[in-house]
Amino acid sequence: MDAHKLLLADSNEDFLTALAEILSPQYQVFTTRSGKEALHILQREQCGVMILDLMLTELDGISLLEQAVALGLNPKVLVMTPLFNDYIQSAAERLGVAYLVYKPCDLQAVANRIADLSHGLRLPEPVDPHSQIRSLLTQLSVSAKYRGCRYLMEAIYLMAQDSGQSVTKELYPAVAQICNCDSSNVERSIRSVLDVAWKKRQPSIWECYFPLHKKRPTNAEFISRLAEMIRL
Repeated sequence: MDAHKLLLADSNEDFLTALAEILSPQYQVFTTRSGKEALHILQREQCGVMILDLMLTELDGISLLEQAVALGLNPKVLVMTPLFNDYIQSAAERLGVAYLVYKPCDLQAVANRIADLSHGLRLPEPVDPHSQIRSLLTQLSVSAKYRGCRYLMEAIYLMAQDSGQSVTKELYPAVAQICNCDSSNVERSIRSVLDVAWKKRQPSIWECYFPLHKKRPTNAEFISRLAEMIRL
């Protein structure tokens, strides 16, 4: 994560503009009012610090943090909210939020807390790719009780290592060899488990990963997309 890159995600455009003006001399600042866009910026820019309003459009702040954790993204986070309750407090602790600030708040005080976070930034611990894949599949309602889930995990891991390989001619046979089964069984089992996940899906989460898909992504599309997100 880059300590000089800062993401401001807030529903109030005036607040975004004012805080960005204060911080832009010290940081490369990215701003958004959308939770979905915030997640994309985090993935693309590897921002070291995020200032997060919980009331974002498209994807709320807590859901954004849960998906960032699942993707292995771990910026230092300052959360701003006009509402404190046990749920928010518990979620903040569970998701590693560094500061929880009551809104409305003083801009300079926020800037000071951001400086504290930035100066204390350390390189993250390496993320186990299999654990990361498992978290992504859980987010997407892919049940571990099906054999297809294991085949998917291996397929995504292998595709992350070599994105140029053919799914049917190379990837499925490689997974079959690892799992001691037939490659046609790999394809059928993956298709089956994705069919089940699609029916059980939370649309807002799937739309973050597959925004242009009105129908279930194909096996190859699903594998390639998740492999891209955990590229080794």
